[in-house]
Amino acid sequence: MNYGMYLVDFSLICIVLDVSFYLTGSFIISFHPVCVINLGSISKTYSIIQLYSTKETISKDLSGSDIVMIHEGTPLFFRRRRRSVQHESIINWKVLSLLFILAIGLSIGIYLLVIENQEQDANFRYRLIELNAWYGENIDSKIFSNETRLQLPVTNVIVSHTRGQHCYSTKMCFTLINKMIQDDLADIPFNFLISDSGDSYEIRGWNYASGFPATFNKNQSIVVGFIGDFTAKMPTNLQLAELSAFMIESIRRKKLVKNFNLYGIQSYDEEDLKLHDGLKNMKEWKGILQVL
Repeated sequence: MNYGMYLVDFSLICIVLDVSFYLTGSFIISFHPVCVINLGSISKTYSIIQLYSTKETISKDLSGSDIVMIHEGTPLFFRRRRRSVQHESIINWKVLSLLFILAIGLSIGIYLLVIENQEQDANFRYRLIELNAWYGENIDSKIFSNETRLQLPVTNVIVSHTRGQHCYSTKMCFTLINKMIQDDLADIPFNFLISDSGDSYEIRGWNYASGFPATFNKNQSIVVGFIGDFTAKMPTNLQLAELSAFMIESIRRKKLVKNFNLYGIQSYDEEDLKLHDGLKNMKEWKGILQVL
């Protein structure tokens, strides 16, 4: 096949290939300043197809006409273009991966913060029935206005029992607690009561000192009573879990210091209570206080 040899200006080749890109969608191809080309085919549209079984690159006219022969050493810009696109793709994936990891880290941080502030939600069941829900009076202005106020946050939690009936439902406990009241709510000396079913009932709450006359550090102690007689009976697992939940909630509300002391309480004439056997396994346990 006889082809004429021509020195083709580099800018002319670029113009031809520009036309090829816009008309056929082929990649722009860069040539050396000297190329071998069929005269008369410069104005036509070309697409480059490399045949790896030969040592030359063949450019065919899409319409099946003139052929341009290009030396195998001619650099092809589309290869470098492909590498550039692949490189950009890798960078994009790296950026997306980094953003994904940062999002996961942020989510974990928020989750741990929530767990720290509401630890009882993850580990303990806590159910507080507030005073207004079962008594319906304004505790501050009517009932405990003359009582000693606690110095918050307090340092001690003291556990005792009511030495009476047990209750196993909200309705039953409402009835039983109201029977404890002789003239007014101040007759109940506890800050909170806990039933066998594991519910907490607010009495004096977190603001007022207990009604026990000789309580150790009275204005620095919250007294919790288990509803029932636990002289010879261990507290239920629900009661112990609720006590733990109550202490965690008290810390969260800044009513109780983190390094608090847990005590049992009993009269001098009482024998050892089974109640205390259920408390001794708690890490905050410090012992038993004797009262008159």
